[in-house]
Amino acid sequence: MYLGVSLFQNVALGAAITFQGGVLYPYYATRPRVWGLSVMDDQQAGGLVMWVVGDMFFVVAIAVTLLVWLNKEEQKSKEEDRRLVAEYAASSRT
Repeated sequence: MYLGVSLFQNVALGAAITFQGGVLYPYYATRPRVWGLSVMDDQQAGGLVMWVVGDMFFVVAIAVTLLVWLNKEEQKSKEEDRRLVAEYAASSRT
């Protein structure tokens, strides 16, 4: 649940940075452009990296957590099945 909530927060913040109508930090508008990107292009690229790449990490973490949880539930189910079979076998003998 916490990963899901964090995922949506990351989406909202990344989208807000990406689609911002103006420069968020005017200080960067005065700095020299290293890769030839405008300030807005740089800001939008940063927002996209946060949004897309960051979300991929969250999705992987959610998938791993889900797989671990499902594996544990399957193990519990198998143990319960073994217990019930043993209980049934014991009651059948008497």
